[in-house]
Amino acid sequence: MVRGLSDLETWKAQYDQAYLQQDYSRFSFYAVAFSEVLPVVACGVFHPQIDFDGRELQIITRGAAAFDHMAFNLTTLNGVSVATFGWTNSTDGPSVSFVGSFRRLPDSEKATAAIQLAFEHLENTYIRHSWWNSLPGEQRAFALSKFKSGVGSPEADRSVDALMTRPFAFSSANVVSHFR
Repeated sequence: MVRGLSDLETWKAQYDQAYLQQDYSRFSFYAVAFSEVLPVVACGVFHPQIDFDGRELQIITRGAAAFDHMAFNLTTLNGVSVATFGWTNSTDGPSVSFVGSFRRLPDSEKATAAIQLAFEHLENTYIRHSWWNSLPGEQRAFALSKFKSGVGSPEADRSVDALMTRPFAFSSANVVSHFR
């Protein structure tokens, strides 16, 4: 917890400095707009450990090493959902590789991948009640397993195929715009 708080304080100071100086040169982003409103909204920051290709990007261990972090937001804007990835400091590190693996996905799979990413990595995730209640039991069970991933118990270990395997289409939305 101490390490996590220290990381958050460092990130906050970096973001504050960039905002106050109006210098966004160290901040990179990639975003997509979908063809419709998705049934999930989410936001948060995580360390990209494994990408959508199943490649390990960084090993998060104890100690003083700095790790790449990724800000992710899945929200509704102007009547459609938008997924935004943001990162700092790196032009070729784990965050860049992570976003590259998302970009390589077919546009028709990106909505489901974005929803699954939110389930896998973010606590601040909200789901449309009617959509959740309409999911078949096996899809709900899969989503619940994603929510529990990485919480420290052996049955919830995050596997290398955590984002690569998408057995259920959580959305049929397609990408209509890419932003860089």
